[in-house]
Amino acid sequence: MVIKYLTRKLFSTLASSPPAVEQTQKFLQIGQTTHYPVMYREVQAMVDDFIAHNEKEKLDFQMLDCTFGGGNHSVPLLRKHQALKILGTDLDSKTLDVCRVQYSDLIKEKRLALEHMNFVNSFGVDPRGSFKQRFGVKDRYDIALLDLGFSSYQLEDTERGFSYIGPDEQPLDMRFDHNSEKQSSAADIVNNASELELSSIFKKFGDEKYSSQLAKKLIQFRQGKMILTTGQLKEAIRDAFPNSSRDEKNQTIKRIFQAIRISTNYELLNLQTFLEYVQKGKIMDQNSMLMIITFHSLEEKLVSQSFVKWKKFEKGNFGTKKPLIPSNEEVQENSRSKSAKLYTFLFD
Repeated sequence: MVIKYLTRKLFSTLASSPPAVEQTQKFLQIGQTTHYPVMYREVQAMVDDFIAHNEKEKLDFQMLDCTFGGGNHSVPLLRKHQALKILGTDLDSKTLDVCRVQYSDLIKEKRLALEHMNFVNSFGVDPRGSFKQRFGVKDRYDIALLDLGFSSYQLEDTERGFSYIGPDEQPLDMRFDHNSEKQSSAADIVNNASELELSSIFKKFGDEKYSSQLAKKLIQFRQGKMILTTGQLKEAIRDAFPNSSRDEKNQTIKRIFQAIRISTNYELLNLQTFLEYVQKGKIMDQNSMLMIITFHSLEEKLVSQSFVKWKKFEKGNFGTKKPLIPSNEEVQENSRSKSAKLYTFLFD
C-alpha cells in the first residue's frame, strides 16, 4: 500500500534528519529577513517518498505550490529531483519579483514557472503557457502543496501591517496582494464595516467572546478619528477593555488581528473553493498527493472534513493516520511553527 509505504519511510527519514534548520538548508533572504518554511523536512520527505514510489510509472512529476512565497519548500525539491516541474503561484508580487531573479536558472530550464495570482484560480491556468512548453506538461498535478501561513517576509514588512508586535506606525493594510487596487484593505474594513459586520468578523474568524462589545467600541472610537495604523487599532482595542490585564488585552489584539486578516484576504472562502475544485477533479491527477499545512482550527475543520468526505467517496486515502505536527526541534528553532499541522491525502 502506498500509504503504509509513505508513512513508514517518512518517519525513518525524519529520524535521521539533523535537528537544527540552519544545518540542513539555507533559505532565501529578502532584505534582512529570512523565512523558515514550516515543516519543510516533513514536506520534503513526503515528496521524496512519493517520487521514489512512483518513478517507475511516471517519467516526470508536475507539482503545484499554491503559496510559493520565497520558494523555500519547492526549490530544494527542484534541486534534488530532475524529473520534477513546479508551478508556483503567489499573491505577493514583491516576493515573486525577487524569486524570478534568484531562481532564473530553474525558470530558463523550464522546470519552474511563477504566476502572480491567487491559488484558488490555479485550476484555470494552462501550465503549458506558464512553462512556455507545449509538450511534457500536463493539465493537472501529481503533487500539490498549500501552505496556509503567511511568511516572515510579509510579517516583518512594516508597509504591510500584518504584525501587532511591530511599529505602531504600520499602515493597516494586511492584503497579501499589496498592490491590488480592487481589494479592500484592513483599514477599509475597520473604518467602513457596520457594527454587526465587525461583530460577525470578530466572532467568526477570531472566536472573540466579546465581539459585540468590541465592535460597538470600535465604532465609537472611529467617530473621533479614522483607524489607519496598527497602533491605532491596538489603541482602540485596549480602550474597549480598560479593566482587563495587559496579557488579556494582548490576547484580544492577537485574535482581532487574525480575524481582520482572514476577512481582508477571504482566506477561508478561498480554501473552501480550492477544496471544492480538488473534489471536482480540476487540479489533482490520478495517483497524486495533496499536502495542506494549516495554522488554526477554522482551517483544520475545512481540510479534515474534505479529506473524510473524499475517503468516503473512495477518491483515495489519508497519507498519514493523523496530521503531522512540527518536531520539538523545529518549534524551538521557529516558534511560529507551533500551531502548524500537515494534512496529506493520496488520490487513487
